[in-house]
Amino acid sequence: MTDTFPAPDQIIVTRGPGETRAALLAQKQLIEIVHMRDVDAQPGAHFRGRIGKPSGEANGVFVELGTGPAGLLQTKAPLPGEGRNVIVNVVTAARADKGPKLRLIDADGGSGPPQLVKPGTDPIAIWAKRYAGTLRDLVCDRPADVARYANLSSFECRLHPPSSHKSVFDAYGIEEALSLALEPCIALPGGGSVIIESTAAAITIDINAGGQPAARANQLAAQSIARELRVRNICGHILIDVIPAKNRKATLDLIRTSLTDDPVSPEVAGFTPLGMIEMTRKRERLSLEELLGTADRPDPAGLAYKALREAVRAAIGSGKPHAKISVPSAAANLLTGKLNGALIEAKELIAGNILVQGFDSNAPAQLTIETFA
Repeated sequence: MTDTFPAPDQIIVTRGPGETRAALLAQKQLIEIVHMRDVDAQPGAHFRGRIGKPSGEANGVFVELGTGPAGLLQTKAPLPGEGRNVIVNVVTAARADKGPKLRLIDADGGSGPPQLVKPGTDPIAIWAKRYAGTLRDLVCDRPADVARYANLSSFECRLHPPSSHKSVFDAYGIEEALSLALEPCIALPGGGSVIIESTAAAITIDINAGGQPAARANQLAAQSIARELRVRNICGHILIDVIPAKNRKATLDLIRTSLTDDPVSPEVAGFTPLGMIEMTRKRERLSLEELLGTADRPDPAGLAYKALREAVRAAIGSGKPHAKISVPSAAANLLTGKLNGALIEAKELIAGNILVQGFDSNAPAQLTIETFA
C-alpha cells in the first residue's frame, strides 16, 4: 500500500430498508463504499430477460429484466425475436438516464417471466479476498450478516451492539465521511483545495494552489484526488486541471503513482493541448453522486432510503410503534411506488405503520420524522 492508501483493515456492513451498504476502512478512514439496493440489477448478476424493441444503437436491443429499467444488450450474435427470453449478465448498473448494460450469456433463455437467476458479485466477498492479509475484522448490524460472512477469511466477524445509541455507520464515522464526500470542495493542507464537478460529458477536477509552490500543491492534490475517486466512485471521462509546473512529466508521474492502489486500474492518457490531465476510470457501479446527489441537492431515491432508515431508528428509539415521514414529493412518490418494497420492510422492522407525506419545496434536503402511538 502507498501513503495515499494505508492497508484496509475493516469492513462495516449495515442493512437498512431496501438496501445493504458496506464500507471499506483503513485506519478509520473511509476508502470505498457500496450501496446494494434491492430494486437495482447489480453488476455481475445473471437474469432471464425478455427481448424488447431495438435500441437504435448498433446491434442493440432493450431487454426487460423484471426489475428496474430495461437493459441494453449489444451483440452481433443471433438473437431470438421480440418477446423471447435470453440469459444476460449485468455489466454496469443502471444510471439515471440509462438502463444497465448487458452481456449475452445464452440466446436460449427458456420459458418463464424475466427474473434474477444468479445474484450479482458480492463486493464484500471481493474485499475479503483482496485484502485478506490486512483485514482484522468485519462488523455487521444483523446476526444474519455475521453468519453469512463468518467464513470469508480468518479475520473476526462480529455484531455491532444492538443496544448502541449510534448506528454502526455513525459509530465508525462513515455517515460523516459520506456527507463530506457529497461536497464539491476538498480542503488541502496549506490552504489549497480540490474542486470536483460533474457534467454530462466528463468529471472536471480543479486544483487550487492556495499560495503553495506548484509541485507541492500538485502532490497534495494528487493524493486527495486518488482518495476521492475511490470514495465517490468517480468513473468515466475525467479531466484534471493541475497547477502548471516546469516538469510536466513529473506531474503526470505523480498522478499515475497516486492511483497505484486503485483496484479499478484507471488509465491516465496524458496532457490535453490545453494542459489538463485526461484519464478514465472503469464504470461498474454508480457514483456516490448518482446514488445520493449532492450536499445541496440530494437525489430523491437517496433521500427516500435515508428517510426509511431514520424512521425505523426513531420508532425503535422512542418506543412508539408508528412513524410519519415528510419528504419532497419526488422522494414520497418513490416510497409509494418503485421503493414500496423498502417501505414494507421498514414497517416490518418496527411492527407498525409508516405514513408518507410528500410536499413541494424549494429545499429538497428537507426531511422530518414524527413517531406516534
